[in-house]
Amino acid sequence: MSKEISGNLQFPVGDVEKYFQPGDFVRVVHGVHKGDSGLVTSVSGNIVNLYSEVKQQEIQVLTSDVQSGSDAKFDVTAEPSKYRTNDLVVYNNSKNMGIVLSVQRDGLNVLDSYGEVKSVRLQDINTKKDTDRICALDSGRNSITKGDTAKVVEGENKGKRGTIVHIYKNIAFLYSPEQLTNNGIFVEKTRNLLILGAELLKGNNEVVKERRGRAAASHKDELYMMQVRMKRGPYKGYQGTVIDVDGQTVKVELSSKTKVVVVNKDDVVPASMRAEAAEVPQPSDMGSRTPAYLPQSPHWVSSTPAPQSPGYGDRKNTSIHTRGRAEDEYVGRPGLI
Repeated sequence: MSKEISGNLQFPVGDVEKYFQPGDFVRVVHGVHKGDSGLVTSVSGNIVNLYSEVKQQEIQVLTSDVQSGSDAKFDVTAEPSKYRTNDLVVYNNSKNMGIVLSVQRDGLNVLDSYGEVKSVRLQDINTKKDTDRICALDSGRNSITKGDTAKVVEGENKGKRGTIVHIYKNIAFLYSPEQLTNNGIFVEKTRNLLILGAELLKGNNEVVKERRGRAAASHKDELYMMQVRMKRGPYKGYQGTVIDVDGQTVKVELSSKTKVVVVNKDDVVPASMRAEAAEVPQPSDMGSRTPAYLPQSPHWVSSTPAPQSPGYGDRKNTSIHTRGRAEDEYVGRPGLI
């Protein structure tokens, strides 16, 4: 029967040893398992069996290599609180990376870039990465980034689909509710992914190409950017500029209205082309007649028209002699004096 000792007693160092019992929380401070921690499951002599929180398995250590959790000193340079589930961390001198599945007192459980779960000590972690602005190309040469939904088209995970949680060095970590392990996270190379809706993206590209082709054809048409006039229809007489040509129709931006109308090609003519109109004698035409034609007597309307000189209508060929002879004939006619 053991008795609890109260007060301070002194003993030789060789007469005392560490004492642990199942259920104690301890930390490993020396040896190959340094940094691990967990609950003691059993003690056999100077061997302590404990279940590691980091490795998620039972390990054996010497009693001299462990300390009670209340006595152990924490590494203030690597606090577990700075890491969260789904953080992307780089460790082992930046040689490896993984997404955090769980946070332990002195380490992290991560899913690495090979799809394997690893226990990483806090002191081995270099940094965590912000991947919000990192992009990569999928199998269809589409740009993908964090938050996009993609499906796996090649590899062991072919057929799976999920939302991208992180992209780093052409490796994507995706979340899928159908993934029953590793918090729903799985790993895939970006070149094996295809963003959902890629068919629509391709369709949009085809539409853009078609529009560009139509625009190029429109620019080659002789009516493109021409000033035209409407010759029929509700806008007859309006003028405007052709801003697009599509087959047998044209878009015209009217000059007098801030309006664009679509009409048939046959309904427009170049603005420089004037409509045919009846010829109206102009005052300048009078100069081609002889002086004898100008004076008219009261009986001129009912009488026979006076004969025209040989040079009538041709100013260049009318001579002084001809005009004089015409005047003599005009004056000599009876009834016109």
